[in-house]
Amino acid sequence: MPITWNNIDNGKGIEVIIAGDISTQEILLVMNEISQDDTLNDRTWELWDFSTVGDFDISSDDIQLITESDKKFIESKKGLFIKVGAHSKDLTFGMGRVYEAYSVSHPNVHIRAFWSRTEAVEWINKLLQET
Repeated sequence: MPITWNNIDNGKGIEVIIAGDISTQEILLVMNEISQDDTLNDRTWELWDFSTVGDFDISSDDIQLITESDKKFIESKKGLFIKVGAHSKDLTFGMGRVYEAYSVSHPNVHIRAFWSRTEAVEWINKLLQET
């Protein structure tokens, strides 16, 4: 599978790295694996790194399905939650923006697409410092 994920900062964050060609089903499978990992229940941020993705066979309807899958977890968060995507291609960045539009609207939830991993990490750190 071209998607791997790492627990970072003692479970406070998670980094998901997508390499090669991916599909909606693969993303949903990884989201399910992450949601079932009890060591990650208290995480406050996720960084989805699409910078090395190959073919991206995902439609805007698929993005809506992915955000619906996320909705229950995100709405259960009592405090700050940050989810960002780092992209290097126009298509994945555009789909990241679609994800932003379909996502849960809540004052403690921050979801955003970035062109680079560096920008995404800087934004995460800034939000974490503000709280």
